[in-house]
Amino acid sequence: MRVVLRAMDASIPVTFGAMACGRLARMTAYLQNWTEGAKNSRSQAGQPLKHAASYQYAGLRVAVGDVLYVSYLDRGVLHLMGRLPVEELLDQHEVEARFGTDTWEADLHAVGGAGDPIAFDLVVPADVVERLWFAPTSGQHTRLTLSPEGTINGQSLQSIRRLTPASAELLDEVLDENLRSAAGRPEGAATAAAKRAVELRAMEVVRGHYEGAEWTVEDVSAGRPYDLVCTRGQDECHVEVKGLSSSAQRVTLTANEVAHAETCPHAALCVVSDIFVTTDAKGVRGDGGHLAIFDPWAIDPDALRPTVFSYEIPPR
Repeated sequence: MRVVLRAMDASIPVTFGAMACGRLARMTAYLQNWTEGAKNSRSQAGQPLKHAASYQYAGLRVAVGDVLYVSYLDRGVLHLMGRLPVEELLDQHEVEARFGTDTWEADLHAVGGAGDPIAFDLVVPADVVERLWFAPTSGQHTRLTLSPEGTINGQSLQSIRRLTPASAELLDEVLDENLRSAAGRPEGAATAAAKRAVELRAMEVVRGHYEGAEWTVEDVSAGRPYDLVCTRGQDECHVEVKGLSSSAQRVTLTANEVAHAETCPHAALCVVSDIFVTTDAKGVRGDGGHLAIFDPWAIDPDALRPTVFSYEIPPR
């Protein structure tokens, strides 16, 4: 099955969000909460959101022209990843023919060409969460189930929820403000803050591991080619810490880090992957993560790949 939206007149603007809710009576907005999808898409941060899938689309009668608001929960806090205007609905065979077989399985896939840049640190303000209403196919309108602390019960978003037009407008305001703020920030500022948050979270996780194993831990990252000195009795270990917001496949090492690891009597490499970056009133921070420890760490020369060279400029 293949349903395609095509613009017949290029002079007619196609909009979605608050204005679309008022002008296009046929448009329906849905809130789709991702779990594993959010984790697996972290490497795509900043790229346009253009594909989502679910076994629930058919039952909900999701159609071309509808808008999916994709979200995820982090410790009960709602985060928005972006909007996806549905331009095509493809079945599994068609989506694999277009994008390859490395796609999650579902009977219907929503494809769009002009979604928002995927975000992983956009928290929906608490006052907006409290004002979200969902329109059922029959019966009364419903709201999200919140704990006394204001966090969301994950069961509330196990199913895709149809948003009321006013609720879609609220989410549009959150997304549009985020886009305006990103456009006004100095280039690279958000990326630098997120990178630092990942680094700090990785150090926190590794320090916690060694201290839990009764090592004394000292942070020496400011002046040495490794990050932590861990001592326990007569044993001293020099630990290199690497943090990643994606799955652990490759890390970057400086020449000094490699040289030290090759000569240190007891070196260890600790990689903390899949770190979530979130933004709240306290700023940008990293959470979660999976720790992999290589101790002792003996560098395999065949696993090294040169990525940066220093070139001495010849005299003129």
